[in-house]
This record gives sequence, structure tokens and C-alpha cells, in this order.
Amino acid sequence: MIGYNDVSFEWLIEQLYNGSIHTNLSDYQRKSWVKYCYHFSNVQNIASILNRGIIYSRNKSNQLAVMGNDNASSEVIGQTDSRVKDYVRFYFRPKTPTQFNNEGFRSSYTMSSYCAHCPVPIFLLFDLNGVLNLKNSSFTNSSLANNIEHYLMNTPQEFQELPFSKIYHSSPLTPDIRDEIVACRHAEIVVPHELEIDGLLQKILVRSMAEKRTLLSLLSDEARYKYSHLIQIDSKKTVFFARWDYFENVTLTENRIRIIDNNTGLNSQYNLYVVLNDKQNRIEQTYNNKSWSASGDFILDIGTPTNNYDIEIYLDGNLAYKDKFEAMREFNQPF
Repeated sequence: MIGYNDVSFEWLIEQLYNGSIHTNLSDYQRKSWVKYCYHFSNVQNIASILNRGIIYSRNKSNQLAVMGNDNASSEVIGQTDSRVKDYVRFYFRPKTPTQFNNEGFRSSYTMSSYCAHCPVPIFLLFDLNGVLNLKNSSFTNSSLANNIEHYLMNTPQEFQELPFSKIYHSSPLTPDIRDEIVACRHAEIVVPHELEIDGLLQKILVRSMAEKRTLLSLLSDEARYKYSHLIQIDSKKTVFFARWDYFENVTLTENRIRIIDNNTGLNSQYNLYVVLNDKQNRIEQTYNNKSWSASGDFILDIGTPTNNYDIEIYLDGNLAYKDKFEAMREFNQPF
């Protein structure tokens, strides 16, 4: 029997994993979630993190001008203590209320009142035990974005006292408990200023093949070599809500582009802009449809066929897809 003063983060996480510590999660969710802590952001920001091998705090990211897309609500950020912005921040869980509000492409009429937007979200999953055991890491029992006094904790004994059934709460909310549960679902692990990700990063989760291709296209050769094996498509939607629009797959040929979106049934309209850097003909080809409807399957014929091009596709000015196409050349084979 382990005494109160002898517990470790590793042992407590194992108790969460096997269900000895109550979490309110199904068996599948519990075993998928509790060994990680989570950082999610838009694809350009994640590519920047992977290319550097470092996550910076909001303040340091702004100082270094490395944040490509600010997916946080300006209202929430405005009321967050400025000292909090000096931390690299992780959640204990995915599918937080913040993610619910900003995950995916939102047309002007489906945008939430928070005006927060993370069109192509990518999740970085870190070893929870490893992060908690860093000499400068701390954790909270609720969101640091709340404009209240927060107490940062850092011992296994304090970790053992966290309200895990509220942090991992995943059932519908009644008005009398809503504010408390929402705050607990945003409980955080924080590290001051910056964190080197190597040795701690376990998985990189994306929603689709199209978004995996986009992330890979934004990575340096070194980052692709180091991290491409960690990228997985979250086909079971273990960490994503997948409620709003995104591209499932994009097929490129010499003559056409085929876009398959996740077909939410909303028929949301966007300004679709395609720019094709035609390396064969040394021209730039573009296509613009200011009232494009995301409705499942869309085929765009390429004006001047080409066997070598880079392509970027934007929805309402936000990058939705990036990749390259080079037709396989035929070689004379000896047999």
C-alpha cells in the first residue's frame, strides 16, 4: 500500500488509466486520454512549433513573431492575467469548451459569438508524466483564463487532490453546475516561457488525410524526418469534435483538382481561392469563387494542364490545403 507522501505522478496517472481514480470517462476515452496532456492550435502554428522544436508562451511567440494564426478569443485573452501569457499552456484533456467553439472552418453566419477561429486544428499529445516531472512545471484545478486568483500546484500530493471527475466530465451540463464544470474542463499544466518538445511529444493528431498533407507540406525537411511518423489521422474522432467544415481529401492530377469535404449538411458558403504555382509552364494559375458551397464533392478543372505544381487552397482567406503535385515520369526499364 502506497502512503500519501509516497505517491508519484507516474503511479497516479496509472490509477487514472486503470480506473482506480474516478474520471467520468468511458473505458475507451479514459485509456485514450489520461496519459497525455494536450496542446492544440492551427496548422501554421503547429508547423512552426515542429520546425523549431520548441513551444513558446503567447508573450514570447508575439515577441518573436512566430504565431501565424491566433485561434483564441480576443475577449477571453483580454481578461486573462498578463502573467498567464508567459506560460506554455496544456490541457489535461481534449474536447474542451474552448475547442468546441473554435474548431474548424466557420462561415460568417455560423461563427460563434466569441469570434474565435481555428480552421485547421492540429493536436500535439505530450507525455503527461514527463511534463509534470519537469522541474519548472505546475498545474491548476481550473482554467487560468478566468479572471480570478489562481494557485499553481506542483506536487504529486496536490495532483492526487485534483477534481478529476470534473476535469474529465463529458456529460451534458445542467445550469447549476455549468460554470464550475466548464472551468474544470479547462484545468491546465503550465511551463514558463518555452518548452523543448523532443522526448515529450508522443503523437500528432489530424482530422483527415488532406490536413495531414497540409501539415507535412509546411514542415522543413528536418522536421518531416523527425516527426512524420508521429502524425496520425484521428478517424475515431477521439480528440476532435469534427462539427464544422474541413477537407477530408484532395486528389491532384495534371488536369483537375478534386476536393472532398466532410459534408456537414450545412451547405456553408465560403470565398474559395485556389492558387496553383505551375512549375512546368512557369505561370501562376488561380481560381476564385466567392460563394463556394461546401457540400461534399467538388471538381475543379485546371485551365492549363501541368505535371508539376504547388497548390494552396483558401477558404475565406484561411489556408485549408497545401501540397505539391509531380507526375511520375516514365523510365525505360531493362525488363
